[in-house]
Amino acid sequence: MSNENTNNSGIKVEFGKITVDHVEPNPYKDAMDQAQIRQTVTKTYPSGRVSSSKSDSLFDADDFDLEEGASYTSTRVTWLNVPKGTTVADVKAKLRALPDARIRKELANDVMLVLTEEQENAIKNDEINFTFEKAQEKLRICDKDGVAIEPAQYSQNFFSAKGEVDGDYRTMVSEKEAVQSIANDALEA
Repeated sequence: MSNENTNNSGIKVEFGKITVDHVEPNPYKDAMDQAQIRQTVTKTYPSGRVSSSKSDSLFDADDFDLEEGASYTSTRVTWLNVPKGTTVADVKAKLRALPDARIRKELANDVMLVLTEEQENAIKNDEINFTFEKAQEKLRICDKDGVAIEPAQYSQNFFSAKGEVDGDYRTMVSEKEAVQSIANDALEA
């Protein structure tokens, strides 16, 4: 694996080589094609934690001689707009020139936080067949049986030529639950 980093909690994240599945006509834009790319990501957790969500450690995780714990591998897929007539070999050549490239993931409890500006504009445009509800359905995280997890969480993958890190904007409760709790507290006061 290439493109590795370790975060403050000692979790090692390895990004595999980006591969190209295929290039096909873009279903939404006649003037261009799209390439489907894929990358495996392996997260290896340490056998113990040196800090907690509320307490820092005096030492870096590397200062502890912890064995590696469990590893989990996932596959990320996304699509890139490419010029008409681009081949898989063309896309591979471009990717080889970007050694830090990765497919980054954004996660949030609010679907609006993982949408692009273009997707937000499409939702607002009555001439485009993309609604807020379709965005929620398309980006909702489900368990292995296809059941939406609670509280609601949404995810979207993006290509980063420079290897930008993942964005995790999730909270422990849904926005609806937080607002309801605030409203209930105000009514009780």
